[in-house]
Amino acid sequence: NVLGEIGKGHRIAFGILNLGRLKLGVGTVAGARYATDLTIEYTTQRTQFQTPLSEFGLIQKKIAEQVIKIYAGEAMGYRITGLVSDYEHQLKASRPDDDTAMLAALDEYSVECAMSKVYGSEVLDFVVDEAVQAHGGYGYIKEYPVEQCYRDSRINRIYEGTNEINRMLVPGQLLKKAMKGEIPLMDRVQGIGAELAAPETISVDVPEGPIARERRDAELAKRAALFLLNEAVQKYMMEIDKQQEVLALLADILTEVFVLDSTVARVAKALDRDGPAKSEIPVKILQVFSNEAVRRLDGWGRELLAVVHEADAWREKVGQLEHYLRPDPLNTVALKREIARDAVAAGRYRFFS
Repeated sequence: NVLGEIGKGHRIAFGILNLGRLKLGVGTVAGARYATDLTIEYTTQRTQFQTPLSEFGLIQKKIAEQVIKIYAGEAMGYRITGLVSDYEHQLKASRPDDDTAMLAALDEYSVECAMSKVYGSEVLDFVVDEAVQAHGGYGYIKEYPVEQCYRDSRINRIYEGTNEINRMLVPGQLLKKAMKGEIPLMDRVQGIGAELAAPETISVDVPEGPIARERRDAELAKRAALFLLNEAVQKYMMEIDKQQEVLALLADILTEVFVLDSTVARVAKALDRDGPAKSEIPVKILQVFSNEAVRRLDGWGRELLAVVHEADAWREKVGQLEHYLRPDPLNTVALKREIARDAVAAGRYRFFS
């Protein structure tokens, strides 16, 4: 009836929770691939007015958005599992007889594990919902596998800690690490304050190339997240743990930035490995995701600032936020059509690295 050493059983319990959250995040995104393949298969075979459903614009929009969310979710999963694995190997190299390296690595990246669980489960919910919609009434018939996908997806937002609980953990654990000096959060926040005091000095140094704009967006989004986190902390200080709605907004902001940065890294690797010609669709996926992520961040940021500031101060703070969140005009409709046509031509979601 003892889990590990006396007085230390909670470490194993929490470590297993972190592992479960990471695995759930990765597994749900994999399940979303299956649901997308079902969507492509059905809409390619089903016709309306002698035309396959997959050739209609709103069906193409669904397929493209499924592909985009999965690609981004996979990028996040690859990154977190890589971080955990690398850290575990570092610990084992210095402590070869220590059998707790995996638990320690998971604890180090507990914030990312919580992000993975929330993001992956909600990607699956979105993808499966669109899959059922594309099937129409047939999506409710058990003979069609998408019906079971729809029933089974809902539980993922509940176990391994509800998504609400995991959202509380993301900014909460991050701030705890900052208070302990484990991450230089306050130094970065001070840098943001200095930038905003002289906004003409704000600059981003990124390599030129097909995804230069998206690299810039990701870097500025990180600064926006730090700015918003600081605004909330300055308002509530030690009482911030009682502001669940604010914590949930911060969790969505921090997760979106992490996923965007991970997707940029994935596409950058694809360009290095495969070259621009073979990476055309991943680049377009990133272009859409980045543009829409910046818009989502802008919306959440404005909402958060409205909670912590009155009207006049809100306008001033939104003006500061706009230095970091600057989406360029982008024809996402045309890009989504190309992404969907590529998936339909392949007959499935086709990305594996």
